Amino acid sequence: MNNKKDANLVCAKMFLNCLDIIGNNYVHLINQSSQDGVYPEIWKESLVIPIEKVKNTNKCTEFRPVNTIINEAKIMEKIVYNQLEKVFETIDRDILLSKLNAYGIRSTEQQWFKSYLKNRKQRTKVNDVVSDSTEINLGVP
Repeated sequence: MNNKKDANLVCAKMFLNCLDIIGNNYVHLINQSSQDGVYPEIWKESLVIPIEKVKNTNKCTEFRPVNTIINEAKIMEKIVYNQLEKVFETIDRDILLSKLNAYGIRSTEQQWFKSYLKNRKQRTKVNDVVSDSTEINLGVP
């Protein structure tokens, strides 16, 4: 992790410096999430910040969206991505869940992935103005 701020505007370095204090609780939360098959709702919202590809532009096509999530979710998603790579960035989520079922991922594990994929939200930040949340239904932020 670097020194950039997450979707809650918390610096990654500060988060890492606090792990000795919050680490056990964080590990417990990850384990509980896995055991219950439920991905934490608070980790499902991202913040999109458009970055100019062309200086001093007003055209939407000349911006690159940078999607940020909270630090806690970054760590969890690295674990998920390391296991599944990036096979579901643009896949229809229902198709993915069906495929996971076909490969034997059922019960609590499938429920966890379903919870992880469903009800994902995204906001966009331009300058200091942040949009309302909108649900996203394709891929994973």
